[in-house]
Amino acid sequence: MMSFRVAEAADTPTPGASTAWWEFDISAVRALMESLPRDGPIGRELAERLITGIRVNDVNAVAAYLVGPFSGHDAMIGDSVGRFWPTESQVVLAELIVALVNDRPLHHPRSRGITSLMLSDAGMTVRLKQDATDIVEITVCGVIHDHRSRWSLRASEERYQRLIHHLPYALVQVDATPMDPIFAALRRDGVTDIASYLAATPALVQQARKIVRVTGANRDAVKLFAALDTEALIGPIGYLFAASPTTPHRLTIAHFEGRRSYSELMKLQRFDGEVRDVQLSATFPTAPERLDVTLLSFEDVTDRLGTEAQLRRLQADHARAARISTLGELATSIAHEVSQPLSAIVTNAETSLRWLSRDDPNLPKIEQLTRRIADSAHRAHEIVQRIRAMAVRHAPERVPIDINEVIDEALLFTRHDIDSEPCPALKTDRGGLLTSSRVTRGNYSPDLINASCGPIGYTAPRSRSGSAFLES
Repeated sequence: MMSFRVAEAADTPTPGASTAWWEFDISAVRALMESLPRDGPIGRELAERLITGIRVNDVNAVAAYLVGPFSGHDAMIGDSVGRFWPTESQVVLAELIVALVNDRPLHHPRSRGITSLMLSDAGMTVRLKQDATDIVEITVCGVIHDHRSRWSLRASEERYQRLIHHLPYALVQVDATPMDPIFAALRRDGVTDIASYLAATPALVQQARKIVRVTGANRDAVKLFAALDTEALIGPIGYLFAASPTTPHRLTIAHFEGRRSYSELMKLQRFDGEVRDVQLSATFPTAPERLDVTLLSFEDVTDRLGTEAQLRRLQADHARAARISTLGELATSIAHEVSQPLSAIVTNAETSLRWLSRDDPNLPKIEQLTRRIADSAHRAHEIVQRIRAMAVRHAPERVPIDINEVIDEALLFTRHDIDSEPCPALKTDRGGLLTSSRVTRGNYSPDLINASCGPIGYTAPRSRSGSAFLES
């Protein structure tokens, strides 16, 4: 229910230089007004219909100056009020006149504050003219903060509209004022958590989709929606969110909470059925701005999101290739690490078989070789355990070792090469300076093996009486 203050005698301003005064003939729409609730809200479409049907009987100089045509007072008489009355307060004017007409039998004057582009602290009072049931007198008073006429302001607004029209992104102008009385009633009822209220009352969002209307759009909006012209976009906002039905819910929350703006990524369905990804940005008006102008901008980000998705796929492919490359390196490392003890096992086993094939087997030597086979098997087991530890990101275990033992271990892998070369002896000089150290087992074998193989392959001259010398 809409509430109006009944004007007292002291509220009646005297027509003059500081007050705009009008006299309207409402006979053409009186029957329609009487069919409406006295204090009910009036939508913008109905308000425009009522204001268009009302005729100007008379105006004073202030009204003619502020909102009249260039030809002045005489050109206004008998014309439709809709041609002159500012759009930002047409709904208020219609609601006041309907309340006045339906306040039978006394028809008390009604007063209410209004939003005005030219007046500060503007207020409007309506009353029936004495002894004239179809003549309504309107007085609008306030402090004139812009001395330009309405036509000058309209020219400025048209320049603004042209600027909006040529902006390089889609803009839609929306009138969300029908939600104001609904929000006011909710606040009076103590509703503060609008999100919970909407979850329990989803019909309110559906109502908003019907009563909030698109009132204008620029050329990029027409192109984005694949519409024939701007007129195709005028109407209830429901079609804007056909592919994103939950967006009005979040917009309603932002509007109720008094936010200045809201933004989200949403799906938009064009009139040709194609669905696009757009970035929605909503700007809500605050006083003294025109409260009937909420701006929605839509930036088409479909191509950008497609490019980003392609980039993510390329990054995933690159990461997969890197993992495969790492896996190949790991496989090579595993093969190299495991092949060392396996080679030692094979070498010692073959040597053991040769000793066993003799007529007089050397059992102590066979026992030594068998122990080496067991040690190599344990070493292979340790390598497997280290690989498992790396897989679960365990820290490498650094253990104390005897470097002399490491040299002996490395020589096990080269003994077969030594025996196959014309070099019957391999001497080592340990220098007496070797000490124990803490290292990660397996990090040292390849270098030592290569170092021990070097003298075998490259020491000259070779002869049956010669020797290879390894200095540590």
